[in-house]
Amino acid sequence: YLNNANGSLLLEPQRTNLVTQSEAFDNAYWTKSGASVVSGFTSPDGTANAFKLVEDTSTGDHSIVSSSTTGWTIGEDVSISVYVKYDSRQWIRFYDGQSGRGDYFDLINLTSTTTQNSSITQMANGWIKLTTSINTNSTVVKFKLALAEESGVITYTGDGTSGVYI
Repeated sequence: YLNNANGSLLLEPQRTNLVTQSEAFDNAYWTKSGASVVSGFTSPDGTANAFKLVEDTSTGDHSIVSSSTTGWTIGEDVSISVYVKYDSRQWIRFYDGQSGRGDYFDLINLTSTTTQNSSITQMANGWIKLTTSINTNSTVVKFKLALAEESGVITYTGDGTSGVYI
């Protein structure tokens, strides 16, 4: 702001979204395991581009995982975030599916297991932004969101209807 005493300068570190299909969970970029996604739900920005991640009735993992994202530097501190909304599954695990680093989040009590540097930010209309920071041990990262029965339990028999909005 040249020649003007009003204004401000916003300085933030550079951020890059390396997930190429970060809002298209029905895309083949995202692999579903023991779960499916249903489209047409209202997202935090008020448009109908959110999904519901629904567990099936199998025994095992009920999750969605991204294709490999590259471009990371080994030893780099990165933050990964996802917007979720409680429906009928209280616990989820959000983590790097490559290294296993990440946290369990309680969507009702708004807490995490804090095994990593994590945060929970309440948004409008019941949406929550979950962020966990990891130190990469590879140039490849896979983002994984798994439904959980409780903290530490992502392998269970699903009921075919429970899930969360993503």
